[in-house]
Amino acid sequence: MAQSEEEALTLIERSVSLAEAGIVSPKVLRSLAQQGIFMSREDLPALPLAFVFPGQGSHYGGMGRDLYESFPVIKEWMDRAAAAADFDLLHLLFHDREENLQKTRWQQPAMFAMEYAMARYLTTLGIHPVAMAGHSLGELTALCLAGVYSPEDGFGIVNKRALCMDKAAAMTWTPASWRPWTPP
Repeated sequence: MAQSEEEALTLIERSVSLAEAGIVSPKVLRSLAQQGIFMSREDLPALPLAFVFPGQGSHYGGMGRDLYESFPVIKEWMDRAAAAADFDLLHLLFHDREENLQKTRWQQPAMFAMEYAMARYLTTLGIHPVAMAGHSLGELTALCLAGVYSPEDGFGIVNKRALCMDKAAAMTWTPASWRPWTPP
């Protein structure tokens, strides 16, 4: 793995030189892979791939900040999600205290926005999945990317889901407070 842009460019140039010289044997490819450089023949068909989105809990404070600042497509989609939010989504993601992002109420909409923006960026690079899946919250991201609903509607659904889950978690249940449901 390159530690800087300069080092990355040097590794790429070295890889291109090896390929142009025809010195790309399986042994050389394995050696390059151990250095974090992955090459294959250009004439091989692209293998099908899937996007799989995680659920709640796969986040951290400042998550996505460098991506947001470096890639206009990610910024565009994050800004669209922020415009649909009834809270300061970007502040929450990039500047708020870690414990706030730990809360279901804020974590789910933040994750949805980040997952959606990153997937849209990948599609602009020509990376198109043949399938999508997700765990819990990630299922909603996959559905949105599949076109079931708009990104703004998806954000609204996730935001409402987070509110409901947060309220449900705040309720305290005791055996004495439980009563069976009786129809009206």
